[in-house]
Amino acid sequence: MKYTIANVSCGKDSLAMVEEHIKRGRQLDEVVMYDTGMEFQAIYDTWAKLTARLDEIGIKHTVLYPAYPFRWDMLERLVTRRDGSGTYRGYGWCGGRCRWGTTAKTSAMDKYAKSKDAIVLVGIAADEKHRMDTSEGTNKRYPLVEHGMSEADCLASCYAMGYEWRESGACTPDGTIRLYDILDRVSCWCCRNKNLKELRNIWRYLPEHWEGLKELQGCLDQPMKGTGKSVFDLDVRYRLEDEWQGKGLNIRSRKFFKALHDLQEAGKDDREGRVVIKPYCPVKVGDMVYTIRDNAAIGYRVTEKSEGNGWMVISARRNDGRLSFGLLDIGKTVFLTREEAEKALEAKNHERPDDQ
Repeated sequence: MKYTIANVSCGKDSLAMVEEHIKRGRQLDEVVMYDTGMEFQAIYDTWAKLTARLDEIGIKHTVLYPAYPFRWDMLERLVTRRDGSGTYRGYGWCGGRCRWGTTAKTSAMDKYAKSKDAIVLVGIAADEKHRMDTSEGTNKRYPLVEHGMSEADCLASCYAMGYEWRESGACTPDGTIRLYDILDRVSCWCCRNKNLKELRNIWRYLPEHWEGLKELQGCLDQPMKGTGKSVFDLDVRYRLEDEWQGKGLNIRSRKFFKALHDLQEAGKDDREGRVVIKPYCPVKVGDMVYTIRDNAAIGYRVTEKSEGNGWMVISARRNDGRLSFGLLDIGKTVFLTREEAEKALEAKNHERPDDQ
């Protein structure tokens, strides 16, 4: 039979697909994940747990990466307008009608599968058949549809196998939260397709990711969720909703939206220059920084720093690629010394699941 690859995001559907395929004894030669660099840590933890299991049963696993760092594509890439009238910097938010990240992922996966002349297993659930590629001659297969497994079935199956997608740094008693308890889909934490309920839950439970969204919004003129719904606007809205609900007031009233509009306008004035915030940055152009890729500490040289009112994007490069990051990434995914990166890598490997 043809070489068979499973395309996984490490969300509930693709993960359930892989486990069910293994359980049924079906052919599976390789499991492939595409890492945007903007995944929740819980996704990387889930991948670590899955790959430990794959190692035990002798199934190959591979990670694909974007040609350029996500932040560079989002904020810095020189893009030509469709009508040829000029250029602008960065694709902007990924999602909605501008799913440039999805396009890059699909292209990378298709190219990899073509190089192997492979069949690709895709984790689309039985209640999402409309997403299937039904074109003649497609190399894609949909085991979950074949098995009749719905999205709910996939989540229940994963929970039963011990996959929980627990994200640390949460505002909960134990400091963790299951992502599927607060999100409909566990996509990139900065995905524009997140609805207002999901974004509210990120605001409430995952403050570090919310600060990350604010940092990105500070670099973009385009509001994340459309007019009047930038991350800053939503930050004001969610705080006011909490305040009014705490007082038993109606957050659907005209009075509420008038108060919200006034607060958002006041906040806009601050961001447009009344108060200029100069962020502290511990690196300068020419410095080396390090990140973890392919289980190794990789060095990049800082080439540029772009900053505005309270935000900063730092660009670095090496011969085989570029790296763009914000101040909140330093100490988490980007490190100032090789020793710090190697220490983080050692800690990450040490924390791999017990069933490795």
